[in-house]
Amino acid sequence: MNWITFLKDIFKVTLHSFGGPEAHYGIFSRYLVDKKKYLSEEELLQLIALHSIVPGPTSTQTIVAIGYKVGGPFLALLTFLVWALPAMLLMITFAIFFPLIKNNQQYLPSLTYLPPLAIGFMMYGSYSLTKKSVKKLEEILLFSAMLFLGYVFESFGFIVFPLLLILGGVFYISIHYKELKKITFQHSISWTYPSVVIVIGLLLYLLVQVTSDTSIVLFEAFYRYGYSVIGGGQVVIPMMIKELVETQAFLTIGDFLSGYAIDQAVPGPLFSFAAFVSAMAYETTLLKIFGGLLGGFAIFIPGILLVFFIYPIWNQVKNIPTIQLFLKGVIISASSIIVLMTVIQFVRLPLYWDVWLVAILSSLVLISKKIPPPWLVFITLIIGLIV
Repeated sequence: MNWITFLKDIFKVTLHSFGGPEAHYGIFSRYLVDKKKYLSEEELLQLIALHSIVPGPTSTQTIVAIGYKVGGPFLALLTFLVWALPAMLLMITFAIFFPLIKNNQQYLPSLTYLPPLAIGFMMYGSYSLTKKSVKKLEEILLFSAMLFLGYVFESFGFIVFPLLLILGGVFYISIHYKELKKITFQHSISWTYPSVVIVIGLLLYLLVQVTSDTSIVLFEAFYRYGYSVIGGGQVVIPMMIKELVETQAFLTIGDFLSGYAIDQAVPGPLFSFAAFVSAMAYETTLLKIFGGLLGGFAIFIPGILLVFFIYPIWNQVKNIPTIQLFLKGVIISASSIIVLMTVIQFVRLPLYWDVWLVAILSSLVLISKKIPPPWLVFITLIIGLIV
């Protein structure tokens, strides 16, 4: 495999990946499976299921695991940089010029239709994942049950959703239990990476007890978010508001929400928002660059280390029928939760016909594959300015 070619393809995926994990999966399948065949559809679905129940940014861990599959740990690290660094740099640049942007309302209308466009990407991702993972009657029933449970417990989402994913995996194993045969399997596990995650976390916790240095406080906070959150970037937003806006007062809630709105228009992982929040805690341009990179990398480090721990294990056990059945159940449950979150976000859009029309038409265009995603974003920006 030519690494340069692979990294170029990852960069193309990055430029096309808007919205959260719910939207990214459709892009991953479209470019890395259908066009380039770096892995099979089944392998992609298994990786999505695997990292849906692992702490850290789900879509980032999935694409880093693809890099690990293609070329090992070093290519996985390069994959992460190509995937995440452009978004981080864009958000740091936005933080640097934020005072000018804040005082100039001329170009703000161009952002009007970006939220519904992000919902369109979510619709496309949920459609693609559900179409490929839910086919049989038993799968439809499990999907429906998890959709109902997800709706009932939606207010406890960041706690309940991972439990529902595991429950779906266990249930799918139970209905196929008689088909399983006893298999003896020998495997080796290295606990180095999770040990490093834990040790760094403990050291940072001890440091913030004895110092109030801005850089240490920020690094500890974002590092903690990186290992304590399961799911996409939206899950960590309430934590940031509570700690970094209300308690530490590194920035105002207005500035925070403005940055979050811009983050929806930036391709790549939503966790790149950490770079903006961290940069806003500093005054000068150089310090903003330093702070943005500090917070941006801190939130990703635990999740990347966990990929290096989990992928070799998964590579050894992925062909065990029990593991395959468990991941199949997780995939179906994840599909239902992604559909639920897409519907909820769609309903929360402003009640204007043009906003809803942008969301629906953009999803249909993506499904039809007639217009490349970057052109769709550009057209949406222009329509926002005109309308």
